[in-house]
Amino acid sequence: MRLLLVLLLTLGVQLPALALVTEELARGKIPLYPGAKPHSTKLSRGDQAIATVEADLRSVVAFYRKELPRKGWRAAIDDDLLNRDLDKVPLALLLYEKGGSRLRVVVASRPGAKPVSTIWLGAEPSRRQQELDHGKPAR
Repeated sequence: MRLLLVLLLTLGVQLPALALVTEELARGKIPLYPGAKPHSTKLSRGDQAIATVEADLRSVVAFYRKELPRKGWRAAIDDDLLNRDLDKVPLALLLYEKGGSRLRVVVASRPGAKPVSTIWLGAEPSRRQQELDHGKPAR
């Protein structure tokens, strides 16, 4: 996939522009769990932010389920079924959309006396936006 993106960029193909996750975090349009320490990496299409925090998985997931809708993001999927075994699998996936953007929130935790969670926030064009950009009818 990355090779394809590099080829497209080399040929001058325009990819949809997205506001960088790190910029959206700085503007407060994407919330960051209190006390989380972010590290960011820019990707060819969209971008991501990675943060770690001393907090358990359920607390971090509950924070994003509450705060993202307050910032205008709507759940793109019902993640209750997807994240039903949080006690067995310390990993959660949340998917939200706003405008032409899709935001993935992946949270992985290491349990213990001091639980540590890693939060990955990744953005890309929404499925609807991708269909519009490629001339397919929007649903």
